[in-house]
Amino acid sequence: MNHEGKPPMENPYFTRDSLSDQEKDLIKGVQKLAKAIAGLEPNIEYTGTAPQAVIVGGFVRDVFMGLKPKDADIEVRGVAPEKLKEILKELFGEISLAGESFEVLKVNLGNGLDLDVSVPRHESKKSPGHKGFEIQGDPSMDIIEAARRRDFTINAMSMDPLTGVVFDPFGGLEDIKSRKLRVTDSAHFGEDALRVLRAAQFVSRFNLTVEPESFRLMRGVVAGPEFYIVPAGKKSSEEIGLAAGRFAEEWSKLLLKGQKPSCGLELMRQLGIFEKIYPEIASQISADGGEEKWQQLIKRVDAVRQGLEVKGKDFSKNTKEMILLSVFCQDWDKAVAREFLNEKKLTLDKKEVLLPAIALSREFCSLDHSGELNDREFSGHLVSIFERLGGISSEIYLTVYETNALESEQEEKTKIVSRARELVKKYVLSATPLVGGKDILEIKPGFKPGKEMGQIIEQIKQKRRTGEIVDVDEARVELRKLLKLED
Repeated sequence: MNHEGKPPMENPYFTRDSLSDQEKDLIKGVQKLAKAIAGLEPNIEYTGTAPQAVIVGGFVRDVFMGLKPKDADIEVRGVAPEKLKEILKELFGEISLAGESFEVLKVNLGNGLDLDVSVPRHESKKSPGHKGFEIQGDPSMDIIEAARRRDFTINAMSMDPLTGVVFDPFGGLEDIKSRKLRVTDSAHFGEDALRVLRAAQFVSRFNLTVEPESFRLMRGVVAGPEFYIVPAGKKSSEEIGLAAGRFAEEWSKLLLKGQKPSCGLELMRQLGIFEKIYPEIASQISADGGEEKWQQLIKRVDAVRQGLEVKGKDFSKNTKEMILLSVFCQDWDKAVAREFLNEKKLTLDKKEVLLPAIALSREFCSLDHSGELNDREFSGHLVSIFERLGGISSEIYLTVYETNALESEQEEKTKIVSRARELVKKYVLSATPLVGGKDILEIKPGFKPGKEMGQIIEQIKQKRRTGEIVDVDEARVELRKLLKLED
């Protein structure tokens, strides 16, 4: 579909009464820059291109989706890059040059708000791989050509921050209204294989459906030679595939930003990503009964993602990612789950996410049928689970157990978790032992540390696991018995 002749349109965004303080601060920063750019004399090097700053990409998309952006990408045409740096420093003080090789400059407005500022740029694929692009800024590039390099039409819109006029040369607004994800430029889409993973996370975040021709293009990219993860430790310059960190970043966005991760996960399956990258998972999905298990699994991921919005809102980003990865891995064989998490790599320093995710994924059925246990037995059962989970808190585990539920299971799981929380509070249940070597030495000074001391502590732990002991007082009584002391 060709929308390139479509004229710009008025946008009611800046006249809304419901703008948040955050949005007002962001717009204020954007307009400050736009006014400064508009006040410049035209540069004779860029004949026919008046100085102008427009908002591009995700900000415009989010506005029309009813979301509240926290950052904005600004494209400045008709201004030389060095002059643009001078203006940014005059207006905002310190700027980041981290993205300078891509002609991108970052401005921190404070309160978590950022501007990424650049001139329009050409991206030419000169060699295989994601590093095979030659990037060159071009302040004279017109707004349609600048939009053409964007991956999807919903990201190819731009907005004049001074007038509110929106430029939509490829029909992004129409696709937002129909909830379609459409490739902007089919001729160049496949040059960066990562765009397919971006499609999966956009589908998850915005509940979109991929347009058929775009789907065909994506399947071709997945089947191509550049769609694989570069093994850790190999120099990415020697490989044409996707760096593990880039792959993992899109996974994280799919899980953490997606309102319905199931949409993105199902798209990945349909595109053949699991078959190409994670064949062990693909084989389990294709096994007898695997399709039904897969559909139930991704529904559980959705349930936990939505549950974390309310019941896990205070959890850290790493904790939420660990939880969602563990939920995704819960139905796979242990070796398959471990291989998936290793391949995904997260980032190489995220062992605090990787290892707990493996442990947690093994415990999601551990509280089922616990209604048959009395309070002391149930307390011991909880302690056993917490010990196996290592550093994962009881609250994290109980939150995930409760939210990791299909509709038919919800009432029973909520009842189990409510009872578990009462017992955790009553007996201060955790993986921390009730007594240790210091308690033995306090009760029986001169007792020599060693094998016998370890055996005594282990006996008390075991009695706690069965519910024979539930608190410190009972543990100390039992300790005196094992030390053969009179009460």
